Amino acid sequence: GWIEHLNALRAAYAARRNLFVTLARKHLAGLATFTVPTAGMFLWMRVDLGDAATDATAMPRLLDAMKKGGVMMAPDMPFRVANAAAAAAPERYLRAAFALAETDMFEPALERLARAIASIRGSELQDTQSVACAEPIETTAPAPIAVNSST
Repeated sequence: GWIEHLNALRAAYAARRNLFVTLARKHLAGLATFTVPTAGMFLWMRVDLGDAATDATAMPRLLDAMKKGGVMMAPDMPFRVANAAAAAAPERYLRAAFALAETDMFEPALERLARAIASIRGSELQDTQSVACAEPIETTAPAPIAVNSST
């Protein structure tokens, strides 16, 4: 029934997240950092724009390069708290939806994102290492939702 459906969705989203994170680590090393989400359908990434970080046009140029490269990710601005401090802070985050895109599109999109970030930084892509990440990927499915048999 419903609980089984929810458990299947949780496992499917965890598998998609794990694949996306693995590929993000592969292609965005030195270009972005992130924390692996424990739930949800998005990966928030802090983009490292290098020397261009102080340039107010860097993020808009990155978004334009992403658009030209066919990469759709949301910038952080629409999701910020509406206050003066947030408005004054530079945009440096992208929200990637790993729940919606086809999994065979993850790698090409992350490759194009890496090229776009490198172009704004004014650098060539190097062989990548691993992306700095606060937690390892949990490779097991999330714990199933328990059914209370007393109801």
